[in-house]
Amino acid sequence: MNKSIAGVDSTTVKGNLIISSDRSGEILPFFKEESYILDNSNFIKFIKNVEMQVRTSKEYRAYIKYLKEDLSPPLNHCMVYSNITDDVAPIEMHHGPIFTLFDYVEIIMCWHFKQNVQFSSSKIFHVVMEEHRLNNVQVVMLSEAVHKAMHNTKSGNEPRFIDYRMSHGDIVSFLNKYYTGLSFNHIGKLKRYFDTYEKNLNKKESFFDEFITKWCDEILV
Repeated sequence: MNKSIAGVDSTTVKGNLIISSDRSGEILPFFKEESYILDNSNFIKFIKNVEMQVRTSKEYRAYIKYLKEDLSPPLNHCMVYSNITDDVAPIEMHHGPIFTLFDYVEIIMCWHFKQNVQFSSSKIFHVVMEEHRLNNVQVVMLSEAVHKAMHNTKSGNEPRFIDYRMSHGDIVSFLNKYYTGLSFNHIGKLKRYFDTYEKNLNKKESFFDEFITKWCDEILV
């Protein structure tokens, strides 16, 4: 059955809602299929759209408030300069030090593909926020200046190394749940981080080597 509202047409094909626009000429399936996401521009637009939904949501603001006010002890100070609190300078939530929010969205999306589970941008948004609520997403609280420096890679300077133990969130639980959504890029990030970890702290985290080997063996079969 076709429906049209203000130049936007919708129809259902094999249980999937297809939306098209006379103005832009775009045809968008509500539930994303592999052919849609394999297009790199669609892939990036989809993830950026989910990122925007996350960062502008009331759930996201509520989670930051929970970390700062309700968690015990509260995360209301900079993890690099502990004397800086919200009273001194804005304390912001940074996804890391290993994965960005883009990475988390991508991993969850790819997991849905591997599990043959239909999804839309709103579905991925809700899963991402649920993993935040479960404290499975690794974040670190930073002062505004430190946070900006972490994202300033154009200068050629390497961002300050942050020990993952300074962060909040159980990344092991997250990866045990979604590791089939990992790509070579994600595994490379894990390896590079723990190589840098060993270099900076002169200490090796052997349990992560075991996890990475396990994930590689299962993903690449």
